[in-house]
Parts: sequence; C-alpha cells; structure tokens
Amino acid sequence: SLLIVYGSGGRIRTNLNIERAKIGQIILRAKSLAISTYNRPPIPCGYGLHLDYVNNSYSLVSYITYDSEDNSETLECNALKNGGGIDVSLEKDVDGPFTLAPGVIFGTGDERLDDLIFVPPEPRTFLFTNSDPSSPTQGVSAKIYLASPDPSALIILGVSEAGQISF
Repeated sequence: SLLIVYGSGGRIRTNLNIERAKIGQIILRAKSLAISTYNRPPIPCGYGLHLDYVNNSYSLVSYITYDSEDNSETLECNALKNGGGIDVSLEKDVDGPFTLAPGVIFGTGDERLDDLIFVPPEPRTFLFTNSDPSSPTQGVSAKIYLASPDPSALIILGVSEAGQISF
C-alpha cells in the first residue's frame, strides 16, 4: 500500500516550481523570437521579459520597433545595442501580463532581475537588475526570486549573461 500526504507546504512548493517553469518558458520564448523574427519587418529592437514586482506579474515584451517613416533604428534602440539603458515605457506587451499564482510573490535578493532583453541577430543578452534601467548588468548573472508570502519558502531562477536559465 502507498500513502501520499500532501500538505500546505507541498502545495506552496509546487506552486513556486510551476511559476518558475512558466517564467523560464517566457525567457526561452523571448530568445526564440529574437532569432526567428530578425528578417521579418517591422524588426523589433529586441524581445524580453519584464517583471512587475508591485503587481506580482510578468510579461513577454518587444522593445522598440524601427521608425516607421524611414525604417531606421530609433535612438533608443541604438543606445540599447551599444550597452546603454532602456526606457521601460517603450516596452510593448507581446503576451501577458501574467499574474503569479495565489500564494506566490516575487522575493528580493542580490542581482534581482527586473528586465531581460534579447537583441537580434545573435541574440545579445541584456540583463537589468535591482530597478536600475540606466545600464545593463555586466559579467554577472541575474536572479528571479519567488517566495511564499510568509517567507517560509523561496526558490530562485537564475539567468546567465548568455541568456541561459538555471533552476
């Protein structure tokens, strides 16, 4: 015989892992879009993930399209490609926002990811951490912290400078 016990701790852990997997899928989807849509006008400057810590939600976003009048890159797009900051008001939701499951919130910690942008054609990865959109983080990975409201459970989704995710 087999007895399976499933309590609130197990439910919280399951919800955290499901949300971590969903966010990981959005990151991989953004990277895929940056590669596959590069030759399809209008060309976005990049695709990525925006995390809204206030509303406990996240979105797949496109970042800045080319100027429609002369098909040239906008100044903001050039700045981003050269390692400059981003203006989050120029992000457009492609899919989402997705709200975290009940009982799951964003946690805090070092190198907390706020925005991730993949810029075609390679794609280059830009990580923006700790509410600083002025310049991407260089040489370090970033983290997405998912927690229960009573900090009894915490899991981390890591994102490397190359855009690889780790669970």
